[in-house]
Amino acid sequence: MTRPQLRHTPHGKAVFLATVVILIALALVLARAARKEISSPDEEMSLFPGFTVDELPAPGHKLVVTSLKSGSEAQKNGVSVGDEVLAIDNHPAGSLDAAEQIMNRKRQAMIVLRLRHNASTRDVALHYQGIRQHGA
Repeated sequence: MTRPQLRHTPHGKAVFLATVVILIALALVLARAARKEISSPDEEMSLFPGFTVDELPAPGHKLVVTSLKSGSEAQKNGVSVGDEVLAIDNHPAGSLDAAEQIMNRKRQAMIVLRLRHNASTRDVALHYQGIRQHGA
């Protein structure tokens, strides 16, 4: 009995890339389920103004924007789902714990986020009123 020959086609590459994207999304869902998510525009407490972040476990730790509140200043200033948060006010932000510590020490009314989207890096300034209770 002969084995069928595998051929490399452009369709095969698209399937591979789609699989990688699905695995990354699954990793985000599992990471969120494994621990309490720190920031959410729809929950009582919000760490960042108008968006949520989550920590990707590998390779290395990365803080990634996972959702945006519709019409928020973050959305209007170009923050996108999938952006990597590199720094908060020039402090490295590679984990949720580090981000929470930086944000809890904030005293200024603005935060400056250094974000990476694909290959480009940019700074985004947002108004900040501290970790707040929604509806208060």
